Amino acid sequence: MARLQRLAALSENAVMIASTTGTITYINPAFESLTGFSSAELRGQNAAIFNAGAHNQRLFDYDDLWSALCEGQESKEFPHCFVNRKKNGEFFFMEQTIRPFVAPDGTITHYVLTGRDISERVLAIRHLAQQANHDHLTGLSNRNLFMDRLSQAFSQASRRNDRFALLYIDLDGFKEVNDRQGHTAGDELLRTAAMRLRQSVREVDTVARLGGDEFALILPDAKKREDVEKVARKIFQAFRDPVIWQDEPLAIRASIGASLYPDNADNCEQLIQHADKAMYEQKVAGGNGISFFGLAVSTNQGAHAP
Repeated sequence: MARLQRLAALSENAVMIASTTGTITYINPAFESLTGFSSAELRGQNAAIFNAGAHNQRLFDYDDLWSALCEGQESKEFPHCFVNRKKNGEFFFMEQTIRPFVAPDGTITHYVLTGRDISERVLAIRHLAQQANHDHLTGLSNRNLFMDRLSQAFSQASRRNDRFALLYIDLDGFKEVNDRQGHTAGDELLRTAAMRLRQSVREVDTVARLGGDEFALILPDAKKREDVEKVARKIFQAFRDPVIWQDEPLAIRASIGASLYPDNADNCEQLIQHADKAMYEQKVAGGNGISFFGLAVSTNQGAHAP
């Protein structure tokens, strides 16, 4: 063990040694530098002191890890990316491996953790994922993520014999705003509309910008037309106040088309086509309202929504 500690002291990687009960017995200088803790502060503490509580339980289970270690699975290593916490409370990502230390008689006496900080790499990957799946102007899901979420909603509803709704939303008069006030005003109108849409629905709902002034909502808990109408009323209420741009009010009006699974479609493509068709029919009828696929077009429901 003394030899191991001497080697660890020279390592550029963070090294921690803990007893079979999880009590820290040693950390090397690299570990001190990474976490901000001194060796004296950590000696005798439980290794869980670094746990930030931010791991994905589906991908990793601390109980399974500790059970396997305590059962003496000496041949098993545990490489993983952990979310740990520094002394100052800052989170960091650590790629680390836990190995058992086996005495000459075959007894496991300690566990040795070696790791390195990969926070920059993880954050860079997350940034790329954010860019790939979200609209740069509004921060909403983009078409790519929307299609993935729609496929998930469809698969789940099919498997559970359940129902859900899809809404297509097109802003009325958006081209006129762009032509009269310029693209900067149009962008502000889009950002405000996106924010109010997000505020009108729940966390489980997906709000996406498909491009231009077209948005879409996936409502997994909307089982019938009345559920969709309730959401639509919230949207129209949220759109009542205009956007003030250079002292001029810009109205937010929208045509909404809705289709429901399984009433209106057998697959995702049909559901999209039918929601889009209902939205277009609403726009032709004058806009500022919601229409359902397969039903008579309503007129200006948004104008007098409570």
